[in-house]
Amino acid sequence: MPTASSSALACVHWSKGISSFVVDLFGRTSEEARVARKGIMAGEPRGRFVDLGRHAIAGLKGARQVRAWVPDLVTPPYPVAYCWDGQNLFGDEGSRAGGWHLDQILGARAASGLLAPLVVAIDHGGEDRIGDFAPWPHPRFGPGRAAALLDWVVGVLKPLVDREFQTRDRSSTLVCGSSMGGLLSLIAWLRRPEVFGKALAMSPSLWFDAGALLAEIARAAPPRPDARLYLDIGKRESSQWARQLLLDTAEAVVRRGLARERIRAFIDPNGRHREAHWSRRLPVALDFLAEP
Repeated sequence: MPTASSSALACVHWSKGISSFVVDLFGRTSEEARVARKGIMAGEPRGRFVDLGRHAIAGLKGARQVRAWVPDLVTPPYPVAYCWDGQNLFGDEGSRAGGWHLDQILGARAASGLLAPLVVAIDHGGEDRIGDFAPWPHPRFGPGRAAALLDWVVGVLKPLVDREFQTRDRSSTLVCGSSMGGLLSLIAWLRRPEVFGKALAMSPSLWFDAGALLAEIARAAPPRPDARLYLDIGKRESSQWARQLLLDTAEAVVRRGLARERIRAFIDPNGRHREAHWSRRLPVALDFLAEP
């Protein structure tokens, strides 16, 4: 189990500058911030949906619906974000807790000349979701099927996307998710660096097996020099242990070779484990990942 002393320096470094960052972008005291968020969410979609079909995946039960959202105001070749939990990414329908409204957020970003990737939305498997996303065996959720899912994304889905659209190289290919999807995004970035140059992991379920996670980071290939990683967690959704584990994870990646300035580990003091909170943090995360 991580301890406060094991990452004392991490706490200092990752917290640097956060207080003003929070007030400006996430706090309840700034009228300008509230107006800015309202403007983003009011943005028109400015894109189109493309149905990429339902796919059977070897090793997983059932089939997974996949669709792409293509930004109208971005000139190909496109940066691409492969995102888990496709049911939750756009409107509120299909999501038990409301959607991310990615099409509105990214449409507004594209209109402002900011990073707005083509989104590949991969639906989860319902009651099989945790087992499908699990990178390692678990006594409750079974053997873990993340390896099979990632093999399908890399071997089948990505070639399909690259044929259908003009896409950029790995340095502009992002894997994105929250909760168990956040953990899976981190694992995909670690295991397939030749495919995913960047990862966005919001409120990742690092609790699933903290020891296995840190061991996997330690034995992973050193991150490529142009790689980027964004991690975050909400203070109102987590224990001190979970927040410390996020910081320890960031430090472990740095020890493996990623330059400290290419990773951001952020603790949102007002954050909860909800789509609306992940959606709210998304623009800042994308701004960080868009840096060269």
